[in-house]
Amino acid sequence: DASFVKAKDDIPEVFEKVCERNSLEFPKEMVDKILKGSTGIILDLKYHFNRPRPGQLAKEYNMKLAEVILSSMKTPSYPSGHAVQGTLVGLYLAEKYDRAKLRTEFINAGKDIAKSRLIARAHYPSDRDFGEKIGKKLFQYIKSDIENKIWYDFGYFLILIYKYNL
Repeated sequence: DASFVKAKDDIPEVFEKVCERNSLEFPKEMVDKILKGSTGIILDLKYHFNRPRPGQLAKEYNMKLAEVILSSMKTPSYPSGHAVQGTLVGLYLAEKYDRAKLRTEFINAGKDIAKSRLIARAHYPSDRDFGEKIGKKLFQYIKSDIENKIWYDFGYFLILIYKYNL
């Protein structure tokens, strides 16, 4: 399980491998833009909810928890940023390379990224579920004009999340 977790920690690498397997050009610049642009909203939500990670609670209660420690586990738990970004990038690539087999492969890669965080004991299932929901909503928000949306300003989307309890 540790090898699965570590293999899914680097989000761009996961999707780049899918592209390589299918002889597709990996749109690195756009994927980097998506990741960078989504980071602000993820961090705003994480620090708003400030949920401790499972390992932090286990330590507090003197419980042993078999977890894989990753450098990406330095922020609060909720929502899972890997679930947000895995879902968001997976949907973007599924749309970009719109073929049934590829669509499934990109979406499954995103789900594997989110699942790996549960296996690592980095998150609770609700962290993953909310992260996937945010990833889907972000994709719907940017879908109509994905190449030109202003990525550094997710304030409007953040308001929608709070207003409608997404």
